Amino acid sequence: MSKSVLELKDLIPCEIMERINRFVVKIKLVDRTEMAHLRNTGRLNGLVERGKYALCIPKSKGKTNFLLIGVKVNESYALIDTKIQCLAFEHAIENNLIPWLIGWKIKEKEKTFLDSRIDYVLVKQTGDSALLEIKSAVDFDGYYSMYPDCPTDRGLKHLRTLTYARKKGMACFIVFIAAHPLAKAFKPNSQADPRIKKALIQAKNAGCVIRSIKFHLEKNGKVLLDNPSLDVVL
Repeated sequence: MSKSVLELKDLIPCEIMERINRFVVKIKLVDRTEMAHLRNTGRLNGLVERGKYALCIPKSKGKTNFLLIGVKVNESYALIDTKIQCLAFEHAIENNLIPWLIGWKIKEKEKTFLDSRIDYVLVKQTGDSALLEIKSAVDFDGYYSMYPDCPTDRGLKHLRTLTYARKKGMACFIVFIAAHPLAKAFKPNSQADPRIKKALIQAKNAGCVIRSIKFHLEKNGKVLLDNPSLDVVL
């Protein structure tokens, strides 16, 4: 059964008109058009496209007046905002909703390790520590939630950094946020970037823990945790 981990306020329905660039989307509200900031630089095929219904949140700073948060899929919404994906993950771990992370707590965010910035440093009461990197996986092929949806040198660098750290004895987690409501499992998207699958296999062989967590967004603003351990197929 899905569990609510977060509740967003002030959500406004809109319609996507055009993606202007990686960061800006033109949207249509009831009485006007606006520009919305997009905090997900992936291609978002099948989601951020003309005519799609979406949810946005007003904001007061910056060049745009809204944040684009979710895109409608059937009666639910794909949670495309990467910062809210991370926030949902943080709430889930804090409330012990992720069984394979029970005992771990977040110590630091955006930790520089070697020449990469890793999302989280985790710690246990025993003093053990771990690195954890989150990747957004909203690309969807009809069954699998996938990452990436375009070539990603940065993502590849993160995976190689964590593989190196694991070989040096540090615990490492690679977590894919499957934020598409219809996702049944996760797999790397070899068509978008075949290097990622190879790097994930190398990371797994080195001892990195590779997991996927499924969230989605509802119209009422609730972010629901559907599955804390979605199947991963490499």
